[in-house]
Amino acid sequence: MLGSRAADAIFAELPSYAGVNRDDVQESVGRNIRRAIKTLRSRQAPSARIRDEAAVTTRDRAQEGVPIEDIIRGYRLSLRVIHDRFLELAAEVGMPADEILESSNLLWEVGDWFTAIAAVEYRHHAVRDAVRETMRRAELLRELLGGSLSSQRIHSAATALNIDPVGRYSVFCLLPHGTAEGDTVRAALEHLPDPPPVMAEFEGRWVGLTVDPPNMRTPKHVVAVGPRVGLADLPESARIADLILRIAQNQPSGTYSLADASWRIATVAEPAVTSLLHTKYVQPALDLGEFGELLVDSVKALLQEDLNIVRAAQKLVVHPNTLRYRLGKYEELVGVSLASTSTIVEAAWVLGLPLAST
Repeated sequence: MLGSRAADAIFAELPSYAGVNRDDVQESVGRNIRRAIKTLRSRQAPSARIRDEAAVTTRDRAQEGVPIEDIIRGYRLSLRVIHDRFLELAAEVGMPADEILESSNLLWEVGDWFTAIAAVEYRHHAVRDAVRETMRRAELLRELLGGSLSSQRIHSAATALNIDPVGRYSVFCLLPHGTAEGDTVRAALEHLPDPPPVMAEFEGRWVGLTVDPPNMRTPKHVVAVGPRVGLADLPESARIADLILRIAQNQPSGTYSLADASWRIATVAEPAVTSLLHTKYVQPALDLGEFGELLVDSVKALLQEDLNIVRAAQKLVVHPNTLRYRLGKYEELVGVSLASTSTIVEAAWVLGLPLAST
């Protein structure tokens, strides 16, 4: 009878309980009644160490989608029904006023006890749910980028991630600056003008989808963005973003696209060619020690300044004739001409010219 009255009060006042089974609510009220009786008999409010029943009720309601404020309100509504019945019984037996007051205070302390435990348990529940949801979305993203899903499964994954199944997205790879924490990076991404609809941290870097690659600008971080493609082609966009990141990881912070990387993509995609050119253009100079390193730096400066001797000399803080001398020595050592287009292309390939971000 008492449990039914409390359930009536809860369902009448709290719409969030509409999806909760009435029997479950009455079972919770039964636990509340037993706790009230035990408290009144012992003349002592429950200790914070006694938390199971409050935790169970909170966890059950949270899993049914009831917000914390309504969970607490529901408990106080049941406690009010219990208290009203206590007052009725106290009047029937002629309980002294001071004992009624003391007992009433004990019942309200039970309410405070429940509120404190419910708040903590709900936070734990929210954190657990958030972690599970993050892991679920990360796994779906990993599957989309893996390239092994059927068309039907791609559509299902898109629906689960709340992204457009027929939309076009770019895969981005973000390399955090220094020791930036994951939460800091996530916050930076979430505060972009057009935040990524899905992202996850994989092996120390952040990977996700974006519909607006030019706006993937995060202070202090290097971001590589693949081409925009349909969901079925995301693995290719991811492959290119990974190659771009490998080229740009030592560059200044900024957003780097395929247009920025251009032919440099091949330098990491074809390691055999890079190794061959390193043997031809770099190793002979390195074998000379410090002077050889100066020769390599001279060639790098020349290439970076579009073969302009004067600007390259200024970059190295040397006289143009000194630079000409070094370049001549390099040509003699390696057996090439820096006026040859083939030499320029191959030297640029192996010496890793820097990128300019978009």
